[in-house]
Amino acid sequence: MIFFTTGLPRPVIFSASATLKARHFAVEQLLVASAAGITLTLPTPIRELSGKASYIVNSSSGKITLSGAFNTARTAETLEPGSSAILVILPTSASTLKWHILGGKPQAWLTWTPSLSWGTATPTVTTVARYRYIGNAVEFVLDITTTDGAGGVFQSASLPVTPADIDAYVPVRATCLVDTTYSAPTLEIDAADGTAGNRKLYARETITFTDDKTCRLSITGRYEV
Repeated sequence: MIFFTTGLPRPVIFSASATLKARHFAVEQLLVASAAGITLTLPTPIRELSGKASYIVNSSSGKITLSGAFNTARTAETLEPGSSAILVILPTSASTLKWHILGGKPQAWLTWTPSLSWGTATPTVTTVARYRYIGNAVEFVLDITTTDGAGGVFQSASLPVTPADIDAYVPVRATCLVDTTYSAPTLEIDAADGTAGNRKLYARETITFTDDKTCRLSITGRYEV
């Protein structure tokens, strides 16, 4: 049996990693992480707690990890130092409950190695590829540069996390520099393909890296996961 309380939240302080219980969300409602680097594992979402908000505060000087069945493609969320968030269980389907995290600071930037596809020729390039989670979305920056375009035609790039299949195409922003000439080519994320491996970033017009010229393609965007 789960008992609920009213009035001011009762704080519980965690200085080490812990597996949380349902009572932490039914009775205490205010969780404080006082040590950096710890992991707080959330209980399995249950209907008795559905819709009931609890608060978590990271009062430490470093990141903490929340582990559980979240409403995203991930099983863990990072809470930045000095930030707070609201945790609530909500249904994602008629028979499925998931944890939702509201507020807090965006997750720190991470790196990934994109798989690039070229036509005509494959130039030797340097990439800077960074991304971060913001709720159930991924924000990314991809910068592709070379001192010799080699006549390559950019076609596609893999993304850090597979986009959700939302039956839609997601436009991104891009700038292309070839020698001294700038352009704004059209690219988009295919989030409509039923095959996960095909849901990636595609050029929707010809983007040619000229032979023996310095070239750069810079792309930024956000998509649902």
